[in-house]
Amino acid sequence: MPITDPVRLAEIAIVQAQIAEVRLAISRIVNGAQNYSIDSGQTRQSVTRSSLGELRNMLVYLRGELRELQTEPGSGAIYVRPGF
Repeated sequence: MPITDPVRLAEIAIVQAQIAEVRLAISRIVNGAQNYSIDSGQTRQSVTRSSLGELRNMLVYLRGELRELQTEPGSGAIYVRPGF
């Protein structure tokens, strides 16, 4: 079932834009740029070649956020294990 909640759809669009911006930053740095600025809409962050690890971690995080937002609530399984 497709997601129809407008708030959730807006959040998905924001995360997708952030992913695109981080991927572009990684590409520019890998291809020789000395630095690159990421504009999240709220903040502006300058990144350099030494930031590649952080950028890759941010990309992994954002992809996880996107997966979570695209998963319909209640569609996952919950496993409970007693603590005794």
